[in-house]
Amino acid sequence: MEQNTFNQCPVCSFPLTAESAVCPRCGNDILEEISSLDQESREIHVHNIEEKKAEWYSRSLTDLLEPGYEDKGVHSGKVTAADITLPDTSAGNDTELLRSATRTILLQDNASRKKWWHAMNSDWKETVKSALKIHREPSDQDLL
Repeated sequence: MEQNTFNQCPVCSFPLTAESAVCPRCGNDILEEISSLDQESREIHVHNIEEKKAEWYSRSLTDLLEPGYEDKGVHSGKVTAADITLPDTSAGNDTELLRSATRTILLQDNASRKKWWHAMNSDWKETVKSALKIHREPSDQDLL
């Protein structure tokens, strides 16, 4: 019988050690991944991983846009304004929306989510579309 192991997290690609049961970056349960790979078909397992990747990526992006956010897997200290490159927008209120939108607000309010999406520049939009593996404008459900 084949034994499945991971050298890096299948969700966020963080390097793992033999002692890693949970990814320190995204919180993914590695033992659960190994168990599901053993029990499920490879296609179902890959689909579940892709869903977790999209969820983690959107959560990370939203958290990164929150002022004072600290990503323990990447940064050693608090994120400063110089660390975050926000999109250049013509309207100052768009930049303010990107700075002030919290994950909770974006998850609860459809209108805020749409404004948040439209406030991003094309580079950020392409990054999100790439993470979601879509080529069209994302639906509201895609952004969740």
